Order: sequence, then C-alpha cells, then structure tokens
Amino acid sequence: MGLNTPVRQIADDISLLDMMMSELRKADPIYQPTPYWAYYEALVVEELKRSGLSDFRAREGSWGGAFGSTELLPPSFLLNLDCVRLLSNKYTRRIPGWRDMLHKLSAVLSRQLCAIPHAIGYGSSVRDLQMLSWHYVNDQARQFGAPTLDHIGTDTAGNPQDVFVMGDHSYTMQFLKFYWRYVWSCQWIDYKNAKIIVELGSGMGSQAEIFHKLHPQAAVVLFDLPPQLYVAERYLDTVFPGKVVSFRQTRSIKDLSAIEPGKIYMFGNWEIPMLGDGPVDVFWNARSLGETEPEVVANYLSLVTKSCRWVYLNQVLGGQTLLSSVDGPGVRRRTLWSDYETAMQDYQLLGRRPSLQPYQPTSTLREFNSYADEAVWMKPTV
Repeated sequence: MGLNTPVRQIADDISLLDMMMSELRKADPIYQPTPYWAYYEALVVEELKRSGLSDFRAREGSWGGAFGSTELLPPSFLLNLDCVRLLSNKYTRRIPGWRDMLHKLSAVLSRQLCAIPHAIGYGSSVRDLQMLSWHYVNDQARQFGAPTLDHIGTDTAGNPQDVFVMGDHSYTMQFLKFYWRYVWSCQWIDYKNAKIIVELGSGMGSQAEIFHKLHPQAAVVLFDLPPQLYVAERYLDTVFPGKVVSFRQTRSIKDLSAIEPGKIYMFGNWEIPMLGDGPVDVFWNARSLGETEPEVVANYLSLVTKSCRWVYLNQVLGGQTLLSSVDGPGVRRRTLWSDYETAMQDYQLLGRRPSLQPYQPTSTLREFNSYADEAVWMKPTV
C-alpha cells in the first residue's frame, strides 16, 4: 500500500534511446557490451520501444528486471508443477508445449494462492517483513551515523508494485537494499563534504536517487551502457526535474572541470576515461563489474584508482556463470574477488563484509552468505 497520491508515469523519449545506442556503437571495443549484457541488450531495447516506460516498475516478465527496474511483490506461494511427477514425466514431456503450459499454470495458481489471506511463518505477513526490514535498516543507520529513514523515501514514479508506507514516505524492499549499502558505507565516507559522486552501472537510478536526495550539494555522475542509462535518465528526470544533465548535453563534456554541483549527469560508460582527470570523492559500483570479464574490470578500476578518494564495491565472490555452461547470459571468464583486490592493492581497505539483504539479516553472516561481499577502500594520502 502506498501513499494516496496519483500514479506518476514516465514519458518515453525513443530518439534519446536511439542516440545512445548509436553512440555506443562508435565506442572503443573495451566499452562494448560483454557477452552477459549483449544477451539482454536487444531484448531490453525491443521492450522499451514496444511497451515504453509506463508502469515499468510493475511490469511482470520484464527484461528490465536484469538491472533492477522492476519492483514486484514477491510471491509467498511459488508452485512448480513441473516437479509433480504425475504431471511431468517421460510420457507427458513428449506432448508439444506441455512443459510451457505447466510453467504458465504454475504462475497463475501461485498468484491465486497469494491472493488468499495467509501467514508465511510465525504468523507473519509480507507487511510484517516490510516493517521489520524498515526498522532493521533504520537501526543500522543510527548505528553507523547515517541519516535515518525518517528523512527519505523512494519516489513512486513508474508505479512500483512492492511499495509500502512508513510515516510520511513510501518505500520498496529494493529501495531498502540500496539504502542499506549507503548506510554501511557512511562509517568511512564523508558524503557531507563530497563534491563529486560517481556511479558506474546506474541501473534505473535508484542509488543516484538516494545520493541526490541526501547530498544535494554534490554532483552525481552516472556512467552506464544504454539502454540502462536511458531508463535512469528518464526516471531521474521525472523525479528531479531541472536537475538532470541529459546524455544529449554530456556528449560535449570531455573532462570533470565542466561538472556543476547539485546536478545529475548522464554519461555513456565509454566516457569514463575522464575520471583520470579527477578529483572524485566517491566511486560506486554494485554488482555490474562482475558481469564483465577480468580485463574489462581491470581497465575500469585502473581509471578509478587514478583519481577517486573512496571506492565502494559490492560484488559476487566467485563471479558470474560461464557463458559455455548456460543457454543465456554469461561471461567468458569469471571475475573473482581476488581480481578486485589486485586492482585496489594500492588503496587502504577500510571495511568488508557479506552483502546484506534487509529482509535476510543472516546474510551479513559468512556462514549464511558466501555469495557476495561489499567493501570500502580509501586512497592513501601522500
């Protein structure tokens, strides 16, 4: 349940998307989509041109889920009829389209069961989990000296499905996840005096939304591949009218000296060499570096370590699935946590821990989470 406000939709700008894609094709090969994102690119572009951005945060089956642009209520009942031997066996699988039918029927029945009032354990409901997660993240904010959730909420432009209200603000579980990452980093990073915050891999702009709302004095500079950058620009321009410097304008910016405080800048990932000119206060990347190959990561971080004071990384420890082992997105070679350590070897490691899911506090414990870590490094003073 959200605040009683009209749903705001996000206007499409397909000419902007086309421009971004055209400029990407001219970029150096090191900045072209690697196999993981090359798999999604055409699918996401086709969906954006066909369905636009209306209700994009509530769109079931959207390819935008690959970069966090959909925020759906999770099913508390999840049936898989393909596991029922009476329905799925060596005889029924010979029937053309049978397994596809089972998957669709499973989804329909799951939705129907979820609509029936029920508890999900200890008499809890989804609303209980939302409230408990909110209080957990808020307590962590107090512990680490970060702004509490009383000061901020998510915008509901794009109509997220998984939205709830606490006090005067709306939230989603995805927002709490991004906010937690910021909260944890506040132990070391001086955001109040930051002038330039850079994020590589903006997704739909959720982390940038947090940065700009809490630290409007800073310039937030985003680098990403289209079509992710397109979704982020359209979302952030809706949330912060007049504050976003469009990709149309940033194409003429070639160094950080032109960056103005209080603005949000949209750059293609191929423009990231400008970081070498510095200085940059904060560099941020969550998960997307690990969706590329080690040599691509080494290139990005070689630029980052020339000029950035603090670096936050949140990455999968063992890398992504290999391309050869799946019929879908994958990487040719895995980027491991040791690759990040090598790239950051001249920086001081300030903190590292398993990456939290706010609704799974055990995810901060190594015995329950050997999947992904987050860490903050600082450039040593000379």
